[in-house]
Amino acid sequence: MRVSQTLLPWVALFAKAQAFWGRSENSPQIRPIDGVRGRVNDTALFALKYTSIGPVCIRKIALPRSPEAIKAFFEYQLAPLFESAGIKSSALTEGLAQWSKAGRYYHSLTHLLSLYQDIMALDGISDEDRDRLLLAAFFHDVIYDPKLSKDDPSNEQQSIAFYKKSFESPERIDPDVIKCIAATEEAPPNTPENRLALVFRRTDYNIVGKSWDELLEWRKQVFFEYHHLYESDPVVFNNNCVTFFNSVLNDQKLGLNHKQKQNIEALKERVETDHQYWNIEFEKMIRDLSN
Repeated sequence: MRVSQTLLPWVALFAKAQAFWGRSENSPQIRPIDGVRGRVNDTALFALKYTSIGPVCIRKIALPRSPEAIKAFFEYQLAPLFESAGIKSSALTEGLAQWSKAGRYYHSLTHLLSLYQDIMALDGISDEDRDRLLLAAFFHDVIYDPKLSKDDPSNEQQSIAFYKKSFESPERIDPDVIKCIAATEEAPPNTPENRLALVFRRTDYNIVGKSWDELLEWRKQVFFEYHHLYESDPVVFNNNCVTFFNSVLNDQKLGLNHKQKQNIEALKERVETDHQYWNIEFEKMIRDLSN
């Protein structure tokens, strides 16, 4: 029986309504399957089956919150993808251990989960490219050390090396995944061969277009990660942050609207005072941990 076209908006609304309920932190019990794509909100990841009558919500995954739950989520969700890509299962275990390291205030499992949600919600992406984006998400910050010296290979370069060594057979290495990882270090040219890399870079940078409260939390977490540089020279550190904000504002590929640009400008103006306040908060946190 076919459903009337007039019911299509209600089908979509039903899916969204289901997305609002179910704030449980139970472990997810599904993996991606053919014909199914995930959509997300703040609390749940949804499997929508696209049929002749439109999207139908067929099952729900409650989003994990704690680091342990997020880790279990990825152990379950990514295992089939790693296997089909020819990646060793040990790379998933080792990679999650890297993502869980102390000192990762922003570049953490929470960031990885947020990126996973955003990729699953992308429209106009083939299943094959979505898999590439998910692999790029896992590997792009798998190595992240804020204390690297200028003489060391970058975090992105080390993450690419980690990705390459994770394969059972080197011929299974996907150059498109490597382009995606490299794109988070430097914007690639806007060419067809770099289309997926541009999509990934923009998705990884989604945070710059989020709400004001989310922006402040992001900046605080990054400040905590790089506190040692602030401690070494606050003026240089503040100036480097302003330079970064200017690069975001000048990056047309990020597609920021007027309001989002205003928020970035406001962050620039608050750099010195925010950092002074967060420095006090960080030092108190360290003292509390040592007690």
